[in-house]
Order: sequence, then C-alpha cells, then structure tokens
Amino acid sequence: MELIWKDLEAERLFERRTVQVKVEGELPSPDGRSIAQIISSGGRVYLTSAAAEADEIRLEGRIDVLITAADGDGAAFGFESGANFRHTISLPGALRGMSVEAHPCIQSLTALPKGVFASLEACVDVDLRVTDAAPMRVIGGVDGVKDLELKTLSMAHSQRREIGGETLRLREELSAEGISDVLSCRGLVSIRDVTVESGAAAVSGQVSVSAITLGRDGRMGQLVRSVPFRERIAVNSPAAEAFCTAELKSLYLRSLGEDFGIAAMEAEISFSVSKLETASLAVPIDAFSPTIGFGCLNEHLTVSEHLGLRTLRLALQEELPLPGGRRESVKPIFASASAVITEAVPEGDRLAVSGVFVTEAAYEGPSGKPVTFTADIPFGAAIETPVGTNTSMLTAACVCEPKGAGENGLQAEYTLELTAECFRESDIEALAGLAEGETPERTHGLAVCFASEGEDVFDIAKRFSVPCAEVRKLNPDIAEPFCEGDKIVILS
Repeated sequence: MELIWKDLEAERLFERRTVQVKVEGELPSPDGRSIAQIISSGGRVYLTSAAAEADEIRLEGRIDVLITAADGDGAAFGFESGANFRHTISLPGALRGMSVEAHPCIQSLTALPKGVFASLEACVDVDLRVTDAAPMRVIGGVDGVKDLELKTLSMAHSQRREIGGETLRLREELSAEGISDVLSCRGLVSIRDVTVESGAAAVSGQVSVSAITLGRDGRMGQLVRSVPFRERIAVNSPAAEAFCTAELKSLYLRSLGEDFGIAAMEAEISFSVSKLETASLAVPIDAFSPTIGFGCLNEHLTVSEHLGLRTLRLALQEELPLPGGRRESVKPIFASASAVITEAVPEGDRLAVSGVFVTEAAYEGPSGKPVTFTADIPFGAAIETPVGTNTSMLTAACVCEPKGAGENGLQAEYTLELTAECFRESDIEALAGLAEGETPERTHGLAVCFASEGEDVFDIAKRFSVPCAEVRKLNPDIAEPFCEGDKIVILS
C-alpha cells in the first residue's frame, strides 16, 4: 500500500507543568554603604529566554530587587539590584523549535543585611507550556484503493498571531507634596481597551505607581498614583477583535525637590497586540476498505486551541494583623505586596481563582521608629472565560497601600489584576498510519442490525465491510449519531 499523506496546521500540547527555581546572590549597596537593617525588599522576575532543545527546556532570567535599607546611623536609603539565573529542565522527547511559553512568579523573596551587601534568597515558580506547531502528518488516502472509507473529526481551531508590538516610554509629572526623596518604586500596568483601525491599535490603560518615600522631616511614607495612557501601536493586519498584553520593563520615579511638590515618572512598557485566526480542521481518525484488509495505526494527540485573553481588575480592602496584637498610637507608613496564585478551577464559564497577597508593611509606633512586619492575606476571585475553556495560564499582579489603622491592625487596599490566557485542549486519536491485514470476509444478503448509542454510518459500514453510501441509501430517514437499539438495514 502506498499511503497518501496530508499535513494539518494544528498546535499540539507537548507538556504542561510548573517548575521551581531557586535564585541566590549578593546585592551590593550603592557606594559601598553599610547595611544595618533591611526595611523592605521586593522585586519582579522575568525570563530573557525560554527555549526547547533536544530532550530539555532551557530557561534564563533575572530577578530585579528593590531594597529599602537603613545604615548604622539609622538613615534610610534605597537601591535596586538583581541576580541572573539559569535553569535546565529535563523533558524527554522535546525538540528544538518547539514553542515554549513560560510565566514566572516569585513565591518567596528574602534579603538579609551582610555588610555592604544584601544576601538574596528567592524561590520562583515557572508555569511552563510546551507546544508543537509543526504540521501534523496524517493519512489522506491510499493510492490504488478506490473504495477507501475515511472517518474524520471536524473541528474549528484558533491560533494566536501577533500583529504588532512596540516598546514605548511614558513620561509624566506626578503631584508629590512634601516628598524629598524616593527610596523605591513599584508599578502595575493595566490594559483597559484595544481598538484596531487604520493600520494601528489604539491601546488605553493605566500605570499604577507605588513608592516608598522620604518626607522633608526625614520620615518614610508612601506615594500611590495612577497614570492613564493612550498609545497607538502599528499593526500589520486588520482585526475585528484584538487583545493586548503589556509588560512594565522599567519604572523610575524621582523627586524634583520638596519645594516643587512634583515627582518625575518614567516608565518603559512593552506592548504586544494579537488576534485569533480560526480555521476548520478535518482530522482522519479511522478508515477501512470493503475489499482490502488493513489495520489502523492511531496516534494520541492533544490539540490546543487558543481562545484569547481575559482580565479582571478589582480593589480589595483587608486588615493586616499586627504581630502581638493591636497597639496604641500606630501610624501606617507603607504596605507593599505580591500576589501568588495557589489554585485555579474551571467552573462553567468562569475560572475560580484562589491566592495569597504576600504583604510587607511598616508602621510607626510611640517610639517614632519604623516597625516592619509581614502578613499573608488570602484572596478569591472569579474570571469569566470563553465558552469551551478547560485550561489556562494565569498571571497575577497587585499594588498595595495602607488606609489607616483598624481595630486589630492596619487597613490596606489591594489593587489586583488577574490575566488568564485561555485554551481549549482536545484529546484525539489521529490516523497516522496503516498496517496490512487480511481481506475482510463478507456475508451476502439482507440483514438488520441494532446500533449502539453514539454509533454512526461509518461504524456500521465498517462492521459489515460495506460502503457507507449503501448504508445511507437503505436507511434514508435515520439520524446520526444513532440511539441505542436503532434498527439499521444492511445489504452485503
């Protein structure tokens, strides 16, 4: 038998898992300044490379760390440093050229004073999704076999395609009354709306800025601002519906002096605009010939269909319990947090998400000295997802600020943003080959058979080695798929 092949353009899932990476390093302070105390530490993690090689996945990335510290005289200062990391994951069967999508998230980060260094220990979880976009080779026919019957599975298949991307700088002056210096600054970029027209995508959103500051009296505080933006990103394709992702590559904030009451912000944001392209697939899953015997060789595949992005932004009010209980004369100084997802469960047309705000906060007690403490605050949320979603890749980001002292602790407000990249994964048995077999035996005459639930004309025709067209001709009024016990007339 000489097989006729055809190639189908369909992305297949190869592997999905979460891996853990440990990152360590020594972060030098500016100008060799001695670090007596670390008041606050936080950071962001990003991957510079995620690539598939033979039987393995190689990751390279970096953690940028923001540190607020105090020297031996108690003077506060801030600096930014970081540590690079590499990690190799054993993945038998992986091939160079496979697509690797990886979302890193800091699970824990600790910085301890060590002379003129801060000693860093961090744990990073990386959600990994490896897919194969090479054409899927399946059986399209057999040369010389004119009565070949093929059973195909028809399905729509959507893939994400980037149609534009740019890295832009956003500059703004923010009101910052009474602030003499900025010790550290974190941010969150959010996309509100995307519209494609006239060869460009109009992208609007905002950058939320949270900074630990020094006032003219030398006391620490917190500055939180929201900066709206509207940018035009050139695209190379029209799109009735587009979606955009944005990554805050860098964020700087500096005071222009306490007399001016203004802080200058500069942010570098990377935008990527995409659309979904949908095509129809006819995947052969079974075959037979009434006159030639052969066996079917099937290959198990998980076809991955991209359904788009969904985002959820919400504000949550929580109370941070103070260590040892409520104290009198407590004045909040700052609060910062990272959002860690612990569970995501599909529930119909939504995704139920649970997580923890890993929070670091400080207050000023009666002594006037800042006291830092940590708290893990649980949260829950639900994101609406497209019909058919059965898996997703989630990212979470947040900013936090204190809102006063409560009955049992500090009141804090969290602005949380969840982004879900939604997929529909379908398991199929694709016809990938044929093996020679005996010629089927056929009885002659008229027969009545009883169908099983879910069977169709192909299944009955294959069972009796007769053409599908003959079964349909003798049973013109019967609907497929069959119900249990349906009577089917066969002429063999």
